[in-house]
Amino acid sequence: MKKLTKKKQTITIIISTLIFGFLLGVFISGLYIRKEFREFVSVRKEKGFKQRICNVLDLSDKQTVELDSIFTYHAITMEDLHNEFRKKFKKNMDSLETEIEPYLTEEQKQTLVEMKKTHRRFRKPFLFRKFKKDCKELTIKKK
Repeated sequence: MKKLTKKKQTITIIISTLIFGFLLGVFISGLYIRKEFREFVSVRKEKGFKQRICNVLDLSDKQTVELDSIFTYHAITMEDLHNEFRKKFKKNMDSLETEIEPYLTEEQKQTLVEMKKTHRRFRKPFLFRKFKKDCKELTIKKK
């Protein structure tokens, strides 16, 4: 077996350290991103709405408990309104497409299909918003 010279040993150690550091960085960044995705809560849902209001207004614990039922009511109402709007918007866009289709050439129809695909592909949720502080669970426990 050939013995490595000091220079080759040094180069081997440096390269292996770089590879190890790279792999460790990839692994740790993956864990961090996974953690961020788990903690993401949409403000369109009740829990996210309550957290957002709590953080923006910087409410005390007492205020949080007192206002919880109001937040719950409005969060649910706003979620329903949002869902209703999305349905109406989709229905309107489908109607528009149906009405203009007879006037379009085949190439224009294909462009319309591609435009719809592109719109869906580039539409991403706003995942990396961080709240100022963690808000306690905003539910009133009834005794």
